[in-house]
Amino acid sequence: MGYLYSMELSQYLERAGYGDLAKELRVLASTSRDQAFRMFKEAARKVWRNSDFVEQAVTLSHEEPKGDVLASLAYAGNVRAIGDSLIVRSKHYTLRIADALLAKDETTIMKIMIHEAVHLGYPRHDADFRRLVREHGGAVSESATGDDSIKVQMKKGSRFETIKTFDDEHEAMKWAKEQMKINPGKYRMIQ
Repeated sequence: MGYLYSMELSQYLERAGYGDLAKELRVLASTSRDQAFRMFKEAARKVWRNSDFVEQAVTLSHEEPKGDVLASLAYAGNVRAIGDSLIVRSKHYTLRIADALLAKDETTIMKIMIHEAVHLGYPRHDADFRRLVREHGGAVSESATGDDSIKVQMKKGSRFETIKTFDDEHEAMKWAKEQMKINPGKYRMIQ
């Protein structure tokens, strides 16, 4: 049962006078958030091999991530990695998981948790980030959990809109670089 459905059912039961049952359902639903956090820790161990620091450094927030994303990892300071080795890491990270992610299947949740685990060492979606995510079976971008095409997006206001789709990453990069010469900072690639 998805988290959102569980919360709606819980509210219905509460209004119908079944407070104890509603409370039990809320506890069961929040366990799925904790389960996703355990999946994140598993993903971090898989990606970084020595990830003992995750237990002390990463906190699960029960707040929704900002924006229209399935999960986010916030931290202070700089992080840096070379390959699958963390060179510089933050002292504290906060993982936020959207209710919408909890409504998805475990395979999709794990793909997103791998994506977020790679952010422990790579702040941006650069080539090294994408390589490591793909190597571990994650979703290169949260909007593409089942689609392997590469999308070039253009910034329109505060949002990005897909303007062209490619099957080949090198072709997408070539096209996007040409566009960035004309309008720097207006384009990004996602998969």
